[in-house]
Amino acid sequence: MDYDFRVDLVTVYGFDFARAAEDLGVSLRTINRWYDGSPSPIAKRLVAIMARGYLPDYPPFDYWRIVGTEIYTPWGNFPAAEVEYLRRYQWNAKELAARFRVREQRLGELMNRLDAILEQSDEMRTIIKRMY
Repeated sequence: MDYDFRVDLVTVYGFDFARAAEDLGVSLRTINRWYDGSPSPIAKRLVAIMARGYLPDYPPFDYWRIVGTEIYTPWGNFPAAEVEYLRRYQWNAKELAARFRVREQRLGELMNRLDAILEQSDEMRTIIKRMY
């Protein structure tokens, strides 16, 4: 008897073996045989993946779970919508950083132009003083 498979199957389908049979494309008799005995390796792997919330079974996802729209991690849980928010935040940060770089460059250009104008005004002031 494969205890892990039994737990995973019940985690995913409860005891609705008819739904499990429909989802997995097998007969109800096959589901009962798997539950009572030895499931096929492919079914075992698929149900384990589904029970984990479609997360891989290697670090750092070993202890992560997805239940509905909540993602549970060893460090706490959060709604899946926050992942989308994070992507938008990163995109905005990248865009703003690019704009800031352009502004820094333009500021340098403006400072050079200002220095040139101030230099010209000093020259004009000198010329005006000579005239009087």
